[in-house]
Amino acid sequence: MTLQQIRAAFHEGRYKITVHARQQMIDREVYRDDLEYAFEHGMIIHEALNARPHPKVQVAVELPNEQTLIIVVSKARRSQAFRIVTVFFKDE
Repeated sequence: MTLQQIRAAFHEGRYKITVHARQQMIDREVYRDDLEYAFEHGMIIHEALNARPHPKVQVAVELPNEQTLIIVVSKARRSQAFRIVTVFFKDE
């Protein structure tokens, strides 16, 4: 799973935001634009390709407000859609 694949899926609408991630976004005031910024300007900082139930990666980006946002993204092996599992700030 590469950042280019995640970026393309995001732009094509082939992603889902879990209930947990949606709540974390509300609690932390993270918006869809922040996700887009992260996938455009961020980098993969951790890969857990053997994670269960699905492989996952962490994408990190420093936002314009100087906070580092981390997004956990997973993908079922047989699916074309990615899942945003959670979001958090590095200093939490």
